[in-house]
Amino acid sequence: MEIKSNGKFLFVIGNSEIGGTELQILRTANLINARGYESQIWILGKEGPLNDLAVSLNVPIENFNINVKETKLLSIFQLFKLGIRLRKNGFEIVHAFLPDAIILILTVARIFSPSTKRIAGIRGSWRKSNYLLDFFFRLILNNSWRIICNAEYLDEYLKNRFRVDSRKIRVVHNGVAKSNIQNKTRNEIPTAIVIANFHSYKGHLMLLQVLSRIDGDYRIILCGSGALKEEISRRILKLNLSNKVAINSSINNVQESIRIADFAIHPSKTEGLSNAILEEISAGLPVVAFNVGGNNELITSGLNGFLIEPFNLFELQTRIEELMNDKELRKKMSFAAVHKSKNFSWAVHIDQLLNVYKDQD
Repeated sequence: MEIKSNGKFLFVIGNSEIGGTELQILRTANLINARGYESQIWILGKEGPLNDLAVSLNVPIENFNINVKETKLLSIFQLFKLGIRLRKNGFEIVHAFLPDAIILILTVARIFSPSTKRIAGIRGSWRKSNYLLDFFFRLILNNSWRIICNAEYLDEYLKNRFRVDSRKIRVVHNGVAKSNIQNKTRNEIPTAIVIANFHSYKGHLMLLQVLSRIDGDYRIILCGSGALKEEISRRILKLNLSNKVAINSSINNVQESIRIADFAIHPSKTEGLSNAILEEISAGLPVVAFNVGGNNELITSGLNGFLIEPFNLFELQTRIEELMNDKELRKKMSFAAVHKSKNFSWAVHIDQLLNVYKDQD
């Protein structure tokens, strides 16, 4: 595939923490560079765990230590410096992800480097609701060259909420690596995994309430970190779930937790296209999730998991118990999950992304 351009692409995100979006961008930059292009990552905030991963993959990465809420004057200076760098580097594409980076960087790029093609990366519905912010965000989106969503439902969402010109919108699903499911652990008791950082909208407290009503032996591993970790730990104790529910906060051990799991639970109240679910189905795990966001693009209810009506806790409990108690059902759904994941390979993701980048106006 040839792109008639300088092949210089810039990805911009808000922070250096390890999350689904950050890992997707890092892997994308790594694979694009492997195809002979030149991409790098700029981060608005300070250095963090993502920096070390980027260095290990030889992906150029730089932090600008911008924090508008705390140090406005310094942040304005850093944004000016960033704008000068944009002009000098001559990127063909500036692809910013999530609202903060989209608002700041695409505005700066339009001022300092107007010939650069500006792309807004949308990975979920915007939870904020403010007329002024909505107006400003709509203005930026409609002045972008392209808007790339990672789920089909976001196409309609953007057109309805922000009145975006539909000709600008492209859908590029997330990529997922093929997992080796041959070495999966065979468990004596049913084991499920929940991959989600500990934020209120991820639904952990709601799930714990459901689990407290399930009898019998089972094991649930909560993989993540975040502000609600201590509250979740206290709730586990209060509901007498300590012998059944464990927390794994180690990023390095998530794949091990996936390997030993029989199925996955995804109680999130809102989603874009979930990287966690992608990793789970790639590893052959049936997934129980609410029918929100792009979950129905990954899960065919009754085939590779169950989609639950939001937020029907009785049905959630019923489906979890069904997977706990039916080993043959889990096995059948496992094969279907792996088959479904093949539609979201990294090769497909990179091909689709580069096709957008070479779009002609």
